[in-house]
Amino acid sequence: MSGRKKPRTGEPFVVSGDAKERRQQIAELAKLAQGGDHSLLPAIREMVDKENWLVDGTGNLAVQVQASWIKAYTDGNLLYEETVERKLRELRNSLGGPNPSALEMLLVERILACWLQANYLETLYAQRMGSREARTWPDDEGHQRRQDRAHRRFLSAVKTLAVVRRLALPAVQVNIGEKQINVVD
Repeated sequence: MSGRKKPRTGEPFVVSGDAKERRQQIAELAKLAQGGDHSLLPAIREMVDKENWLVDGTGNLAVQVQASWIKAYTDGNLLYEETVERKLRELRNSLGGPNPSALEMLLVERILACWLQANYLETLYAQRMGSREARTWPDDEGHQRRQDRAHRRFLSAVKTLAVVRRLALPAVQVNIGEKQINVVD
């Protein structure tokens, strides 16, 4: 469907055809949508209803944040991009566990974003320390404060996930003879 011109106001933008053609149409519609033309909203809504992968990809802001950190960290190196994305998938699966709740998954995504940011800042600092570039004490202090804040956000997200999981565990009551034992794990 290449070469399609922007529809006139009121003219519907229809996404149809095979998967490849639909993806081209989606890309075209996304480009048109950047202009803020509200007449495209019905087509956008229909497209999002039919192509639910868009919500998980484009609409998942945590994934967008992670993608931005990956882009900053890897600086266009496709090998690094692929390996970092795979590591994120491994961590996501490991931290999420077999049946994560929606809240747990939000926290896992936050942990991953914070992990990327903390490691990015650590890498920048290490590279800077290894260079012969002149450093001033205030610059060094400022960078270390950024590292510390990123690390605190990471630890806070990890702790919050642990607390949520602990709170989600059911209390177990065991009756042995006449004695009642309450077990909270």
